[in-house]
Amino acid sequence: MNRVPSEILNEIAKRPMRSEAMRALFQMSEDEKAQHLAAEYQFLTQTAEVDGLAALAYQELGPLLAENEAISRYLVRSGRQELRSCLPEITSVKEALMYARAEWPLLEGKALRQLADLLAGV
Repeated sequence: MNRVPSEILNEIAKRPMRSEAMRALFQMSEDEKAQHLAAEYQFLTQTAEVDGLAALAYQELGPLLAENEAISRYLVRSGRQELRSCLPEITSVKEALMYARAEWPLLEGKALRQLADLLAGV
């Protein structure tokens, strides 16, 4: 979610969303989001022992998967289709993994399985 300005995420959060946790993330300021993502990354890599690249990919793709409908509604209603490059439509774990492999070519093996497990819980 680092690729998307907070102003855009805040606008998406003004409309119906599936997850209150994602709404809270989308409503954060840049500083709050950075602190949240740093703490989440630390938890994932140190406590949950998730590979660092898998943790980063999860932080980017998890919200896209969890709120794909809210994101798509916002893009259609606002006419801001140019944002699709930083807010790709991810509708399934399989799709997220294909995107992850293209975006992070070094993500493979155990790390890719960890990412799949994390995304399955979204």
